[in-house]
Amino acid sequence: MSESAPFKLEEEKNKSVTKFSSKCGAVALCLIAPFAPLRIAPRRSLTARFGFPDEFVIEELKGKIVERFPDREKRPPLYLLIHSPGGTVASSYMVARVLRNNFNKIVGFVPHIAASGATIIALSCNELIMGDISRLTGIDPHYDADDTSVYALSIVRAFTQLETLLGTKTLDEISYPYQHLVESITAEKYDEATHSLKMVEAYTAELMESAGYDKKRIERIIAGVLYDIEAHEAVIPLERAKEIGVEAKHYSENPHYAECWKIFKDWLKQYYLRPSPVHVIRYCLPKKVDKMETTELKKKESTSNR
Repeated sequence: MSESAPFKLEEEKNKSVTKFSSKCGAVALCLIAPFAPLRIAPRRSLTARFGFPDEFVIEELKGKIVERFPDREKRPPLYLLIHSPGGTVASSYMVARVLRNNFNKIVGFVPHIAASGATIIALSCNELIMGDISRLTGIDPHYDADDTSVYALSIVRAFTQLETLLGTKTLDEISYPYQHLVESITAEKYDEATHSLKMVEAYTAELMESAGYDKKRIERIIAGVLYDIEAHEAVIPLERAKEIGVEAKHYSENPHYAECWKIFKDWLKQYYLRPSPVHVIRYCLPKKVDKMETTELKKKESTSNR
């Protein structure tokens, strides 16, 4: 691994971020996938996506949090900056799960994009702060086979459509193109697709329940990001996220979050053009959580919830 993209947890040194973390009494954490991939050979490059390395880094962070703030009930909130195209379902879930199990409150900030697996992490937050170009995407799982991306939702939709169109016809009554489509969906593929969707649904529901969402709202949100999307890359901006029930708001709705937004956008700019094969993960622990500061922070946050 190159020295410019170490596989390890690092404390943020940016003074504006560290000062703000202490000022508002919150742990600050960034998960940033740079736009630029890391070239490792003339025709090969690596792009940051959630995978095993991220799990180890987040586990290391958990140790530092527990050591510094052993009483979870008195633990400060987590302000989480997310900028990522996603990654594997398992790693995205584990990163979100470790964070969710160790913080009572998580406020997520998405200055630009939290797609696919990163959307799952965003949905695990108690609140999500977004802006004019912020977007989430669908969380339907997919995998590569024979240099082609295979989408579980597409298989299930295709099967359902074919069943509706051809369910009462004999094989001889079906045109050749449709016969080819029917034969392309094997029982194994269909079973894997349906259970992959159920798996992602269960993971996301668990995380959202821990974030305080009720059952009906969870069902509505999961439908909006898993089953009712047009395509995996479909953009879910702030307005759509609100419409399906996500606890999301524009940063300008509250002065405190507007201040956070400015600092976090600058934090993102610090790393998003640095080539890296893994997420840039940096953190800040508040130097001092003063009672007056904590009370003032709660007042500002409660104002944003009205």
